[in-house]
Amino acid sequence: MEFLQTPIFIVIFLFLFVSLFLFTNNKGKNISNKLLGFVFLCFGLWVWDVYATLFLYDTFPHLANIFNNLLWLIGPCLLLYTYSVIFEDFALRKKHLLHLIPCILVVIITLFVYHIKPLDYKRNYLEHAMSDRSILIWGSSALIITHVLVYIIVSLRSIGNYQNIISNMVSNADKIRLSWLRFMLLGSFIIFFSLISFVVNQYFRWTDNLPISLIYIYVILLFIFITTTLFRSLKQPEIFSGISSEEVRNIPKYARSGLTDADSTAYTALLEEYMKSERPYLDPNLTISDLAARLNLTNRVISQVINNTLGFRFFDYINRYRVDEAVKMIQNPPDPKMTILEIMYETGFNSKSSFNTAFKKFTGKTPSEIKRHAKK
Repeated sequence: MEFLQTPIFIVIFLFLFVSLFLFTNNKGKNISNKLLGFVFLCFGLWVWDVYATLFLYDTFPHLANIFNNLLWLIGPCLLLYTYSVIFEDFALRKKHLLHLIPCILVVIITLFVYHIKPLDYKRNYLEHAMSDRSILIWGSSALIITHVLVYIIVSLRSIGNYQNIISNMVSNADKIRLSWLRFMLLGSFIIFFSLISFVVNQYFRWTDNLPISLIYIYVILLFIFITTTLFRSLKQPEIFSGISSEEVRNIPKYARSGLTDADSTAYTALLEEYMKSERPYLDPNLTISDLAARLNLTNRVISQVINNTLGFRFFDYINRYRVDEAVKMIQNPPDPKMTILEIMYETGFNSKSSFNTAFKKFTGKTPSEIKRHAKK
């Protein structure tokens, strides 16, 4: 198993390096950096625990069952990190200490079950921990994995809820996509979900020996996860400010605010006329607040008109106008030398991916296909 030592040490170094960088990084939101740094610190110390289980704990049994308890903190930290990115007014509060309860209970139990025991007991415990078919050992392992996976799923659902809310507030796709955060959560999910095969194998004893191949594959997964995370973080643009908790609480009121049929018809006509005459959608950073201010209406009224009367999210409503404008410019360009990329920026889009996605959604074709048909 010695061949595992080098890749494990590399993975440990990378996790701890990223953690140190985040703890000392002054750019971005400080609380987000600290929470994410702690997540990677827990990952790094956990991988160290895997290494020590294979190579050290038989010699130093008093060091066992310490770092593995940090797994109980990864899920809560991932969720709190997600909240810190989504909500601009996020701050750690006393209620968040409730997430520490499982970890504290496990630490107390471990103290009485293992740490206060004599040295011979600890060595005997460790000797039989991996080989015995113990529901206590492998059941607790499954419980830890489930705990982390539940937190990751809640975090992913929170992103989905955020995207639904923000798509009714902004027209800039960069503020809606959370590819960095979603990637990290999905990567963490895969890592912990893959542990299930190891736990099940050890409990049911499908193989007589420790499945080294599974450990090796797992180390490779961790290496891919941390290196890809590093690569994507270097390409990550500045994180946006997010939304406030108050805005989240107010979103459902948009749908419940009552407009008469006459008011709804009048406001819809006013909105559509303004969109066609003033073309505010050409502003790539247009928000629902900007549009409401220009029309001297409230966000609530504009939201209900777009959502309930016209049947769009604000993001899609604005992009529909941008796509229509882009189609006209592609078919009849003001300058024959004008490229599709130039048209993209002229019509209010700020990224090629959102441009192509919107085109496909509203026309069923790509900009290049529209251009080829226009030349015929």
